[in-house]
Amino acid sequence: MRRLLLVVEGQTAEGFVKDCLAPHLLGFGIAAAPIVVETSREESGVKRRGGGDWTKWKRNIAVVLPKRRDPEVRVSTLFDLYGLPRNFPEREQLVAIRDTEHRADQVQARIAHELGDDPRLIPCVQRHEFEALVLAALDDLA
Repeated sequence: MRRLLLVVEGQTAEGFVKDCLAPHLLGFGIAAAPIVVETSREESGVKRRGGGDWTKWKRNIAVVLPKRRDPEVRVSTLFDLYGLPRNFPEREQLVAIRDTEHRADQVQARIAHELGDDPRLIPCVQRHEFEALVLAALDDLA
């Protein structure tokens, strides 16, 4: 069975992957699982999760990719274009792109490039804030 690991920004996207996307993809022979970006860790070992800092995004993706040498595993992201982290590479040039479809494509390409253009990584950046999409379709998601 193919596996898809999705690095997500927070708990809303984590819930979406677990409750909606994973059951749907299972019907296609794909097991999907979310990985929420770890922002920090307390001395006790408790992880703090969620947020939009590029160094944290990159570190979390970079940790998952090398560990998954299985050819059936892919890694993707579920990040919002809105609120692109201030420390994202070439952010100023990217936010200047008016067409959000083109900007999202360029951000995805930058993520792939920053992580060595690994063919197992398929970045996904939503043009609209994920929570707004959830709120717009509450009846359908129920």
